[in-house]
Amino acid sequence: PARLPRGPHAEAPLCRPEQPAGRADLSTLHVVFGERAAGTLRMVLRRRGSSDQVASLGDCFAIGPIAGDWDVRVAWLDGISPAPPDVGADWMKRSAEQFLADIRSGGPDRLVWIAPQSACEQCGLQWYFAQFPDAPAGPMIIADQPIVRGWFNSAPLGLGELSEAEITGLLDGPRRHWPSVRASPEPWRRLRADNALLRVVEGGELRSAEPDYFDDLLFDQLSTVWNKWARVVGGAMVA
Repeated sequence: PARLPRGPHAEAPLCRPEQPAGRADLSTLHVVFGERAAGTLRMVLRRRGSSDQVASLGDCFAIGPIAGDWDVRVAWLDGISPAPPDVGADWMKRSAEQFLADIRSGGPDRLVWIAPQSACEQCGLQWYFAQFPDAPAGPMIIADQPIVRGWFNSAPLGLGELSEAEITGLLDGPRRHWPSVRASPEPWRRLRADNALLRVVEGGELRSAEPDYFDDLLFDQLSTVWNKWARVVGGAMVA
């Protein structure tokens, strides 16, 4: 079909690079467990004019029941949510369904991102391995090295806290393999069998925990004067 002529200084459209015969798609599907990190990665890819796609999981499987069906999980999350009654947790189920659909419709080349200190991301990763048991884990981007941030250098607690520059650094950095013993459906089966309401990372390992796991840490942040709950939680997070 005919197209409007473009001026000499018109912005070039994003397009796929020319591909060799015998290969329909050279783009990579990035698998990310968190909407904030996925949004930052999409911006980085767009600035590069990349045809790569991003599949992101919005639910955090580190909290709530995981042994039952989705209705059980959604009902539990609705019960503890401070959101208005008309804002339910159904969106988490839809997010997971969309995540699976994006992966199944994407190309065979997948690149999984993970910040191992995040229980949410590790849970998402193990759930992912359980959904696609026959897919090879392959090299991954594993953010477990300290990132220089002025006076504070540490490995990220989650990919969502990283800037565009930091995400770019990881994208251009080396790929590594997740331990083969954990790159299988078995860890997720064990977590489901535990039927706990909380999962945490200890010594790099994901495990089930009791609901009062963080109580002592939170109590240590309390004082004799009233304070906002966000300050208490924030203090516990950096303690």
